[in-house]
Amino acid sequence: MLLQPIVEGETGTPPSDPKPGDCWIVIGGSDGFELHENELACWQQGQWTFLHPVHGMSVYDRSLDAARRFSEGWSRPAQIDLPSGGSTVDTQARDAIDQIISSLRLSGYLPMA
Repeated sequence: MLLQPIVEGETGTPPSDPKPGDCWIVIGGSDGFELHENELACWQQGQWTFLHPVHGMSVYDRSLDAARRFSEGWSRPAQIDLPSGGSTVDTQARDAIDQIISSLRLSGYLPMA
C-alpha cells in the first residue's frame, strides 16, 4: 500500500463488500469515514486502515485510469481534447500536440479518452 498506492476511486461511505487491499480516497465522509476527509481508506484484515496523505503523495486511481497527487486536496486530472478546427491548420504542430497528449495518457498523468 505504501510503495505505490492504488485506489479504486473516491467514496464518502464504506463500500459494502470491500476486497482485501482495496483502497479509496475519502470524500465527504459519513458512516465511519466522517473524520477521514482526503485520507486513504484501505481494507486490511477485516477492518479499515486510514492513511493521512502528505504533500506530493501520488496514487493511481483506477476509476479515472490516471495518477493523482495530493496538495491541500487530491488533484483530479482534466480531459484534454486533441486540436481540431480553426482557420489555419498546422499539421506538424497538431501531430506534436497529439503525441504529447498521448504520452501523458499512456503514462497515467491524464485520463484515457
